[in-house]
Amino acid sequence: MATPTFKESFIAWVQEYGCKNEELAINYYTRLDQELTKAGKTWPQINFQDFVNKSIAYANIGIDPLAPKTLSFVLFKDNVVFIEDVRCMETLARKYGINCPENITVELIYTTDKFALIKKDLSHPIEGYVLEVTNVFNRGEICGGVSLSEYKNTSYNKARVMSLADIEKRVKTNSSFWTNWKPEMCEKTIGKNAWGKVVLDTTQLADYYASKSNEEELDFSKVEELSFEPEQE
Repeated sequence: MATPTFKESFIAWVQEYGCKNEELAINYYTRLDQELTKAGKTWPQINFQDFVNKSIAYANIGIDPLAPKTLSFVLFKDNVVFIEDVRCMETLARKYGINCPENITVELIYTTDKFALIKKDLSHPIEGYVLEVTNVFNRGEICGGVSLSEYKNTSYNKARVMSLADIEKRVKTNSSFWTNWKPEMCEKTIGKNAWGKVVLDTTQLADYYASKSNEEELDFSKVEELSFEPEQE
């Protein structure tokens, strides 16, 4: 009997587990297979069973890895770590969030802009901000950004500011993505910070949280990124 291919083994494990979204789970194999090929890596170099378990967990909650700006893969030794992009975090928040906002607006702030944060107090019942672009054709350098979580009950609205230093702490500033798409990377980082503040209903996400149990211990300065570049999205 012929030895099953990695794809055949992947599908067999997905079926044996009883994945609720089998076709979506297979997209994880397709995506990583493409990225391993581009990086000159092979399937025997990764922890295959760990990848299968993570793929099933994410497929069961409806995350499609082939959708743009949803997930990136990084290699840490032999482990494939799933890095959630802003659309993934928004999907999770809208499906499983407790008191999820209706919308989150993200704006970059440049050195020539006039910006003021409006905090909720006795004179201001709704939190927000004022952003005036003084030179639309030459706004200067990015100095930070702001997100506004907007609720149906506007008294819950929440504005969060991030300096450029705050943003840089959360990204690999020596990566090609940061060099070539700095505004896009800043916007995504601000958006992820805001959507990440939504508390998720853990009772529906046991497998999902189990798949992320060891990620906080990883040193992401030493990983190898495997992801779609923004221009391909």
